[in-house]
Amino acid sequence: MVAENNSSVESLRQVHRDLTRSRIRDAARDLFFDRHYDLTTMGEIALSAGVRRQTLYLHYKDKPEILSDIIANWMPKAKTFMSTLPEVPLNEVIVDRNAGSASSIRMRWTICP
Repeated sequence: MVAENNSSVESLRQVHRDLTRSRIRDAARDLFFDRHYDLTTMGEIALSAGVRRQTLYLHYKDKPEILSDIIANWMPKAKTFMSTLPEVPLNEVIVDRNAGSASSIRMRWTICP
């Protein structure tokens, strides 16, 4: 009975840890999007997640680790979504040399029969 209770307590603790990490990850993702990664502080992430800074540092050592977790969490969803899209081959890329930046690249797509 004692071993069963310890297992149940550990399971509950793990669920709590996972939920806390999820709250931190979600708060950081939103802040990185709204404020930019470089401008977001660990203190702001903790405040937004509703945890103390000490709790944040128990789960993540720094912002790169949080970003890595955000990406790892997002990748399976992205792969699933990408697998539902039709394959559309890139016919050609047209570069507007007058604009002078990578953001000015326009792409023309054609659907091949």
